[in-house]
Amino acid sequence: MRRYAEQHADAWFILSAEHGVLAPDQLVAPYEKTLNKMVKAERLVWAERVRQQLLKVLLPGTKVIVLAAERYREGIVPFLKSEGFSVEVPMEGLKLGPQISWLNGHTRNERHGR
Repeated sequence: MRRYAEQHADAWFILSAEHGVLAPDQLVAPYEKTLNKMVKAERLVWAERVRQQLLKVLLPGTKVIVLAAERYREGIVPFLKSEGFSVEVPMEGLKLGPQISWLNGHTRNERHGR
């Protein structure tokens, strides 16, 4: 995902279950939290935090490409669309294996010149 983001976006961010929105160069201590183990109420609180963070880092009218899993985007994508952002979820509906194949097919591998 990092390679895809670096090759296809002017700026990119990481969605963290612990910290919300992180810049790629932002260092954090290791943690075990995941949205997959949170109850819906906790995910809603997380999503609200992330929405507010995104409004601070995204310019109006920005095209947003979301590579995150369903649990991470469920409270984010509808909000971004309602705020007027153009949102693309290129791997929507794909399981993990097909996601990896899709990413491999859509990124250049610098070592092999792809």
